[in-house]
Amino acid sequence: MRVYNVTVTEKQLRVLRDATELLTRIGLGQWREIIDWMPLEKGISSEDLNEIGQILSKYTEKSVDGYSSYIGIHNARDFAKISDDLYQVFRHRLSWDHAKDNNLTNEDGSRNWADMLSVYYDDPMKYSYEPFAIVKELHNEKE
Repeated sequence: MRVYNVTVTEKQLRVLRDATELLTRIGLGQWREIIDWMPLEKGISSEDLNEIGQILSKYTEKSVDGYSSYIGIHNARDFAKISDDLYQVFRHRLSWDHAKDNNLTNEDGSRNWADMLSVYYDDPMKYSYEPFAIVKELHNEKE
């Protein structure tokens, strides 16, 4: 197995986090999440979204419509599981960095449950066969 090292900025890691979350959701059949990222001039009506969902459900696994039905992560294809693992690792790292930068952790650096209750601070859950990505801070240049 080849292993790569990619260096990114915090903003780039945020984009990777968002991209892997979107890819995971698409892999689960939650296609409506795409709408939030599209350059639309105005919103799409509920009726149109439902019609698109009915059309797509004819062609998707388990007839998912992107709204009331979707494929669970355990039943998803490998790319969605890998993408979810990446998303969780990126989300976890960014969340903990934010907590440390904003003094949300306990004095010893441990999790302060009063301020860090979100799942974002939980250790990532593994769904794919790939090893977890490793995200290490190289340096921190204060803006």
